[in-house]
Amino acid sequence: MINWLTIAVIIILLLELLIGWKKGLIRMVFSFAISIVTFVIILVTGPYVEQYIKENTSIYETMEASISVFVQENLQQNISEMTQTQEESVVTQLPLPEFIQNILTKDNTVEQYTANQVNGLSDSISHGLTDIAFRVLIYVAMFIVISIVLRIGLLILDSITKLPGIHLVNAIGGAVFGLVNALIFIWILCMIVTALASTEFGINTLGMIKESPFLSFIYNNNLLLQLIAALL
Repeated sequence: MINWLTIAVIIILLLELLIGWKKGLIRMVFSFAISIVTFVIILVTGPYVEQYIKENTSIYETMEASISVFVQENLQQNISEMTQTQEESVVTQLPLPEFIQNILTKDNTVEQYTANQVNGLSDSISHGLTDIAFRVLIYVAMFIVISIVLRIGLLILDSITKLPGIHLVNAIGGAVFGLVNALIFIWILCMIVTALASTEFGINTLGMIKESPFLSFIYNNNLLLQLIAALL
């Protein structure tokens, strides 16, 4: 009987090996590092960039004016006559994702704005939405710009790795790195299977793993699971 799970795992390993061989170690490592470095840069510098653009351009005011129109068009009652409960109900009726609605009503944001007489609920919601939209815009723009700059560096490195003496070593290293990536992915899947061991899916999958010496070796030598267990 064919063990399709074994075949699937082998295919994953081979694909990652081939991708790693084609890209090379330097390019694969650098590609992964690009995303990590980009996120770190955004987390560290994002608030300062956001504040600078907010204070020195009219982008924030323009967005707030546009969002204010959007909010006013979607409010269904006279804001000045609403209670706090009704105000929060209006927020949930806006065509927005639930997590954004929660942000707008969190920590009595609506009540604070109305208490400070910032033109009622409409302005308070508009202000909160603008903060969210403005931050998303700035962070996405930063991600694109930083990624482009770093990928230009990747192209320069790529041209260097094509030199005769470096190319073969780089390809072999990339293949090894690809196998490591695939193995980590498979270990994560094994942990999911372990967590689902009491379900029919988990029982069947564990049965296929037990039937295959190859899969059993991978499953029983899961370094990720061992690391997690050591931290408990």
